[in-house]
Amino acid sequence: MAERVPVAAFVLVPLTVGVLVGGATIFDAQPATASAAAVAALALAIGAVLGRDRATRIVALALLCGGVLGALRATVACAPLPHDHIAQQAGRAPIAIEGTIVASARVGVALRIRLRAERYRGVVGRGRARGDVALTIAHPTRDWLAGTALRVVGTLRRPRNFGDPGEYDMRRALARQGIYATMFLWDERGLAALEPRPHPFASRLRLQLVGAVARARSALGAAIDAGSEEPARGFLRAVLIGEGRALDDDARRALARTGLSHVACVAGFHLAVVTAAAVLGIRWLLLRSQHMTLSWNVAKLAALAGVPMVAIYAALAGGSVSAARSHLMYVALLTAVLANRRADGMRSLAAAALVLAIAVPDVGADISFELSFASVAALVLAATRPRAGPTSTLRQRLAAVVMASVRVSCAVGAATAPLTAWHFQQVSLIGPLANLVTLPLLGPATLLPGLGALPLLPVSPFLAGLLLRVAACAATVGLDLARVLAAVPGAALETPVPTVLELVLSYAVLALPIVWRRLRPPWRGVAVAVLATITAIDAGYWTWERWLNPRLRVTFLSVGQGDAAVVELPRGGGTVVIDGGGMPGGFDTGERLIAPFLRSRKIMRLDALALSHPQLDHYGGLAYLAEHFAPREFWSNGRTADAAGFMRLARALDVAATQRVVLRRGMCVRASGGARIDAVHPLAPEDEDLNDGSLVLRVAYGAASVLFTGDVERPGELEMLADAPAPGTTSPLGVRSTRGIGSTPGGTPTSACTSEVGSTSALVSAVLKVAHHGSATSTSAPLLATVAPRIAVISDGVDNRFHFPAPAVLQRLRAAGVDVWRTDEDGAVRIVSDGRRLVVGAPRGGRPARVLALDVEPTRDAGWVRDVAGVRFEIPTSLW
Repeated sequence: MAERVPVAAFVLVPLTVGVLVGGATIFDAQPATASAAAVAALALAIGAVLGRDRATRIVALALLCGGVLGALRATVACAPLPHDHIAQQAGRAPIAIEGTIVASARVGVALRIRLRAERYRGVVGRGRARGDVALTIAHPTRDWLAGTALRVVGTLRRPRNFGDPGEYDMRRALARQGIYATMFLWDERGLAALEPRPHPFASRLRLQLVGAVARARSALGAAIDAGSEEPARGFLRAVLIGEGRALDDDARRALARTGLSHVACVAGFHLAVVTAAAVLGIRWLLLRSQHMTLSWNVAKLAALAGVPMVAIYAALAGGSVSAARSHLMYVALLTAVLANRRADGMRSLAAAALVLAIAVPDVGADISFELSFASVAALVLAATRPRAGPTSTLRQRLAAVVMASVRVSCAVGAATAPLTAWHFQQVSLIGPLANLVTLPLLGPATLLPGLGALPLLPVSPFLAGLLLRVAACAATVGLDLARVLAAVPGAALETPVPTVLELVLSYAVLALPIVWRRLRPPWRGVAVAVLATITAIDAGYWTWERWLNPRLRVTFLSVGQGDAAVVELPRGGGTVVIDGGGMPGGFDTGERLIAPFLRSRKIMRLDALALSHPQLDHYGGLAYLAEHFAPREFWSNGRTADAAGFMRLARALDVAATQRVVLRRGMCVRASGGARIDAVHPLAPEDEDLNDGSLVLRVAYGAASVLFTGDVERPGELEMLADAPAPGTTSPLGVRSTRGIGSTPGGTPTSACTSEVGSTSALVSAVLKVAHHGSATSTSAPLLATVAPRIAVISDGVDNRFHFPAPAVLQRLRAAGVDVWRTDEDGAVRIVSDGRRLVVGAPRGGRPARVLALDVEPTRDAGWVRDVAGVRFEIPTSLW
C-alpha cells in the first residue's frame, strides 16, 4: 500500500518556505546569501533524487520548486521601474501630479494618502504617469477620501532609510506596498480637488467600491471621535477602521509590555470574532425557518454567508496582510466544509501563506505576516493537543476552558517571542495572564458593538452612538487593566536583537519538542548535540565580541540633521554614546535608531551618555537611552535647557540614579581597555556661545584617535588651539588631571588615568567629526592644520534646509587631503582600529571600506592582506 503523505506537512509548508526564502535571497542581493542559496539548491536537488524515502524526496522537491518560484517572482518584482513610472520624476524641483486617491488614513494629526498618479507636469516636461505616491499632509483641515480626483504640487522623493544597522527598513516596507515615491506637505495649499475623469467600467466599479468603503470608514471614524475619548478613541479607530497609528504611545507601550500588541491591529483574532458572530447569528436566523431547516444545510449556508462579512470587515479595516491571511484561511476552511472534507487548520494556514507569498513579493519580511502566521500556527498546534475527559460540572468546564486558554496563550507567546525580540527588542512575560484577563474586553466587547453601530449610523445615530459608547467603555476598562499589568515589575524583558542564526536556532529549539516523538533515538541525540554546539559557538562569539575583542569601535549613526555616535572601548572597557540626535515632530531617534543599533550589538547597559551641548539635535534621543539603558554616568559641559525634551532627559537620569559629571578642558574622563577619553574643550562654557561651549572629546587608542567636536564654531576652535598642549605634553590642569568615574559635579576627582594610556589633551587625531554638521562657520583651516585628520565624518540630514555641508568646508577638507564620509550619503560610518591600523566603512552603504596604516611596524596577528591605492596592508580578520 502506498505511503500516505500529509499535504500540509510535506508539500504546502516546504513549498511556502521555499518561496519565501527564494524571494528573500533575491531581495537581500548579497554575494554570501547567493552562495549559500546555490549550495542549498544543490543539496535539495540531490535530496529530491537520492532521498531515502518518499517523504524526504517530496519535501526536498517542494523546497527546491518553491525556492525557484520565489526567486523568479522576486526577480520580476526587482526589475527596474518603467520609464513612465511617477517615481522617475523624483528630484528637488517641484512637480504637479494629478491622480486618484486610493487610500487615506489618519496618523495622529497628520493625514496619509495613497495617490495613484495619472499624469504629471514638471519643470522639464509633462506626460502620463503610473504608480502610487505616498503623500503625507502634516496639518490637514479635512478628510480626503478614497476615490477623490486630486492635483498636488510638491517635491517628489524616493523613499530611503537612514542607513543604520538595526533600523526598520522603511524603503523595503514601502516597496512591498508598491510605493516608490513619497511627498510631504505642511498644509493643504498644494492640493486641489478635480472633477472625476471617465474610466473604463472595471476601473469605475473598483473606484466606486473604494469610495463606498472610504465613506463608511470616514462616517464610523467621525462617530468614534464624537462618542469617545482617548485612549479608547484611538483603540476603536485602530480595531474598527484599521488606523493602527491612532493609538497613543502610552497605550501602545502598555500593550507591548503585556503581550497584547496583536489586539491593536486587525488580524486573525478580530476576524475570528467577527466571523463567529456573523456565522452564529445567520445560523440562528436560518434555524427560525422550518422550511430552510428542512430544505438546506443551514451550517453550510451560514458558513458561506460569513465570507462577505469577513471581506467587508477586512476592507473596512484597511486590508492589511494579517487580515488578508485570515480571509484566505477562512475561504480555505469553508471550501473544505462545502466539499464535505475535514477542515484542517494547518493546511488552510499553509495554503494562505503560499498564496500571499506568491501574490506579494517580499511578504516574508513583513512584520504582520511573520507574527500573524507564527501565532496562528502555534494556536493550531496547541488546539490539536489531546484534551481532558468530559467534565460533568460547570466548575470543571470553566477550569478546562481557562486551562485551554492559558495553554494557547503560552504557545502563542513562545512562538512569537523570537520575532518580537527581532522587531521590538522586547518579550512579554505576563502575556498569558494579560490575554486571559483583557481579551474579552478588548475583543468581542469592543468589536461587536462597534461594528454593529455602522449599519445604524444612517438610520438611528442615537443607537449607533450608544453602541459606540458601550464599545468605548469596554476598551477603556481593558486598556486600564493593561496599564496595571504593564506596571508590574518584570512584566516584560528587554532583549538584544537576535541574529538570523539565533532566530533560526530559537525556532529549532521550539520545534524540537513537537518533532521529538517522530525522531528515532539516534537522531534525537544528534539534534540536541547540533543545537547545543551552535548555541555554544554563538555565545562564545558574542563573549569575545563584547568583552574580549581588543579593537576600538566607533560608529557615527545616521540620525538626520543631528549628531550621534557610539564608542565601544576595547576589551570590554565600556560603551559610551556621544550625543543622541533629535528632530521635531515626535520622531525619537533614541528609540528608533540608536537603541536598535545598541541591541543589535548586544549592548543592554551604557557606561556613559555624553552631551556636547543642550540643543534638540544633540539631546533628543538621549532621554530614551537613559530610560532603558541605565547609564552609569552622564557627561556634559554643565549647560541645561528648559525644553520639555531636556526635562524628560533630566527626569530619566534621576530615575536611573545616573551620576552627572561636568567636564572641563584637560580632564581624562575614562581610561579603560587600553583606550582613554579626554575632554579638550570647554574651559568655561557659561561664558561662551551655546555652540562654542560644546563639549569636545578625544578618544585615543594607540596611534588611533577620534575627535568629537560637537557644534563648536570658529571662536571656540581658536580658543582650543590657543590653549591646547602639543602631543605628549601635560594637561594645563595638571599631569593627567581627571574627573574620575565616581566623582560628582564640582567635586574632587576620585581616580586618575594611569600613565600607560599615552598623552593627554593633544588635538592631533586620525578621525575628525566635523563640527556643526559641516557649517561654513566651523572646521577652520587652522583647526585642520592642527588636528591633521586623515578621515572626516560629517553628520547631517539628506537635503537638509541648511544646505549642509557647506561647499567651503568640503573644499577645505579636500585641500587638506582628508577623506570625507557623510551620513546623508553613506549612512552610518564605522571606525574600527587595533591601535596601529584603522578601517573606515559604511555598513549599509555601497562605498568600499578604506584601510589606513597608523604605524610602520608590522603586526603579526594579521589574517589577510588588502591592496589599497597600490599599498598592501595586513588586516586582522577580527577588525570587522
